[in-house]
Amino acid sequence: MSLPNIFGDAENGAKTWLHATEVAPLVTHAGRVHIYLAMPTAAPVPSLICSRVGGAVSAAKHLPTDRARLSFDCWGTSRAQAQQISARLVSELDMLGPRGGYTIPGEITLATADIISWLWLPDPRADTPRYVVDALITALPA
Repeated sequence: MSLPNIFGDAENGAKTWLHATEVAPLVTHAGRVHIYLAMPTAAPVPSLICSRVGGAVSAAKHLPTDRARLSFDCWGTSRAQAQQISARLVSELDMLGPRGGYTIPGEITLATADIISWLWLPDPRADTPRYVVDALITALPA
């Protein structure tokens, strides 16, 4: 009898990883880092929201692999600030693989990232500046 493959939580892993990157200081105010998995009530700006919007899991070669499609909403008080947050995020995502990935012991390893899109998309209702970055993150069990 074989054991089922255990897949980590790519969203939560990405949130934890982002706290350890140069993105965190860009979304910190009042002494708190504003990185969320869902937009909180009375949304603080600047902030970054990480949401899983797709992807697929596979157990090829007995290694459970998750190719999680994550969408990152980069909110700022101005277009320039939202762009700065998104540019730092794209840089960190690009460097994920070359830096050897990021491991949360006993949980998940974020091995690589591929940028799918990076676009200016202000909130039409609140007219709040926002860039959206979508990426495929390769996640493995730690």
